[in-house]
Amino acid sequence: MIADVISEFRRIMDSGAVTGGALRLGCAIEEPATPVDIDSAWPQGGAPTEAVELWSVSGSAKLFVDIDYGQWGLRILSPRQSAERTRAERMERAEDFREDDVVVAEFLGDGELVAISPSEQGARRILVAQEIYGRPDWYGVGPTLEKFLQDYLDSGGEKFWE
Repeated sequence: MIADVISEFRRIMDSGAVTGGALRLGCAIEEPATPVDIDSAWPQGGAPTEAVELWSVSGSAKLFVDIDYGQWGLRILSPRQSAERTRAERMERAEDFREDDVVVAEFLGDGELVAISPSEQGARRILVAQEIYGRPDWYGVGPTLEKFLQDYLDSGGEKFWE
């Protein structure tokens, strides 16, 4: 369950900074989003179940973020931020973002996004959308959001797919 993975990130957060090579990394996990928060951002149930599960555990988060400079790490978007970013990406990059894609996170410092793509299968259900490349070149990073988050946790914040 996503809740179990977020609990592991909380454990890391409670233990203080983690060293990631030359970087001091940390985690900040916000309170869960309320059903009203989620429904107002995603009316008519527009968010995938996995995103709702994530936000029900943590409304937003920063995972393995560079404590000193903020140029590394993963930022989980709130339901509202996710809806706004998803709409913007669908408009600006209509040839790449599908109608059912939902942006749930962004990597700090390099313009990569994490999107749930229900129309994809296997490892491409969760995609790392690269700013300068089209969809065929995006990384498939897991069949579920839980698997992606677990792999990111296990890698210590490294981009395990590269």
